[in-house]
Amino acid sequence: MRRGTVSTRQLARVQARRWLPAALIQSVQRVIQTRVIAVAVTAGQTTKPALFVRIANKVPALRTAAGYAVAIGPLPEHVPEFARR
Repeated sequence: MRRGTVSTRQLARVQARRWLPAALIQSVQRVIQTRVIAVAVTAGQTTKPALFVRIANKVPALRTAAGYAVAIGPLPEHVPEFARR
């Protein structure tokens, strides 16, 4: 990237390395969408929040951990030393 060019092979390596973490996060997001959010916004239906939501609401560390897991994800990337300022 410093030279201004990136080969298809280099891009394929990045894609292969990031595929599993991205797939895991997207799977979790789908589950949350179908089991928590969709249930909560269904018109005319009053239900209790999911058990994890109720527990996380009372335990701030769980909210922090869930946010970190979605934002950072498994196998987080780190900027190499040469690229840091």
